Amino acid sequence: MNKTVLVTGGSSGVGQSIVDHLSEEFHVITCARRLERMQRRFQDAENVHPYRLDLSRTDQIADQITTMDDNHGPILHVVNNAAVNFSGSIENLDPDDVATSVRIN
Repeated sequence: MNKTVLVTGGSSGVGQSIVDHLSEEFHVITCARRLERMQRRFQDAENVHPYRLDLSRTDQIADQITTMDDNHGPILHVVNNAAVNFSGSIENLDPDDVATSVRIN
């Protein structure tokens, strides 16, 4: 059984907690924009492997997933926790920001 899981948004909050919990039993690959934060947080966790990946940069996703797959084998489980938040009233939000929020969240 493949026990490798990818957790997006693993640099803080719920994502970080998910990584902590799953790393007790799984080989965890995690990604977020803030690589240094994840490296500090998981530096002693042998089975946690952080990667920088901004999911709003769709041109980078395929290459980074290929790198993860090359380094750790097939990823069969994904916890899609990454999210973005744009504040303001709906009528004042930029349509591109709304589209990004829907695509990532």
